[in-house]
Amino acid sequence: MEIEEDEVNKKYRSFQKFDVITANPSDHHYIEKSSKKIKDTTIRRIASERKILENGLPNSIFVRAYEKRIDLMRAVIVGSNNGTPYSSGLFFFDIWFPSDYPNAPPKFYYHSHGIDLHPKLYENGKVCVSILNTWNGQEKELWRPEESNILKALEAIQAKVLNAKPYSENPDNNRVFVLSCKSMLYTLQNPPKHFEYFVKGHFRKHAQAILLTCKEYMKNGESIDGIVKRLYNAFEENGAYCKHLAYLVNKENGIVNYEADDKVIRRENSKSREQKKDSDKDKHGALRMAWMKLWGTKESTKELVYA
Repeated sequence: MEIEEDEVNKKYRSFQKFDVITANPSDHHYIEKSSKKIKDTTIRRIASERKILENGLPNSIFVRAYEKRIDLMRAVIVGSNNGTPYSSGLFFFDIWFPSDYPNAPPKFYYHSHGIDLHPKLYENGKVCVSILNTWNGQEKELWRPEESNILKALEAIQAKVLNAKPYSENPDNNRVFVLSCKSMLYTLQNPPKHFEYFVKGHFRKHAQAILLTCKEYMKNGESIDGIVKRLYNAFEENGAYCKHLAYLVNKENGIVNYEADDKVIRRENSKSREQKKDSDKDKHGALRMAWMKLWGTKESTKELVYA
């Protein structure tokens, strides 16, 4: 008997990389921006860029435009599995085209969920990359009206921000991976409008891979902030089958308990060392006082003899 595919899986599999939505995105960061003063040249340019997106998006970027708001778009970039701490994460950006576009670059707002994920992705949503003129760069990297476009901006964020080394001075990506996982949890619980089925379907499909990536980060015996249990529960609730990976939760619990015990032992050892120091000080002080007392007695005796 063939099992009927549920609505989430159907809509996820049919989710196109680019589409135009008839309804306005009420949760869009730039929804209050006025669209009345857009020039005809800007409208034509945006229309041509929609064609570029429709035909040229890579498999890891999805974009939604809006029929009634040509000045708005929303995009999601899927984190690369090629050694980045953003593996299988979903990173959403709201986009607004100013009235003088493309003379001025588009505005990007990153859905940070209050998480400090990357030095170029601010908690307040600001996106810092050269092509948006929000970061220093060579002239060829900055926004150029004749050549730059939305697709190139999205690809620049993917290549220069969501890469394998977010902090070049710190090769350990453990912290970044944990933050990326926290972002996944928030996105799964609060999917942006018109991406609801995509988010649910994506985390059903990639749940096992994400949990196995957690296993890799725990290889050195380090916990990852209790994130495995939270991911496991969220993925199961979302409809993914993960029961065969429940041992990872136990493994993390073991590491967390070990780290907690280790902290207690270290604290007790430190306290013992401090107490020993105090004890040694007391002994040293007592000996010194005794010696000084004895020395004082000798001095008194000398004075009597010589007198």
